[in-house]
Amino acid sequence: MQMEMLEMELIKKLQNTQAIQKQAYIELEEAINTRPVMTMGSNTGAGFRHQVAHGSNQGGSNANLDDNGEK
Repeated sequence: MQMEMLEMELIKKLQNTQAIQKQAYIELEEAINTRPVMTMGSNTGAGFRHQVAHGSNQGGSNANLDDNGEK
């Protein structure tokens, strides 16, 4: 009986750890996909471009935007 209780406790701890890791992964993925990315652009020097999250591109691409986010 004591082994079963210990096993249940360890399973709960493992599930809690997995939930924490899953949430951390989601937050990390969001941070990576929404942060400005420093680029070494064209002849005008370094600039910033906004990286679009995978799967959430709403009908357009920013692939042809200049360093100011304009087409």
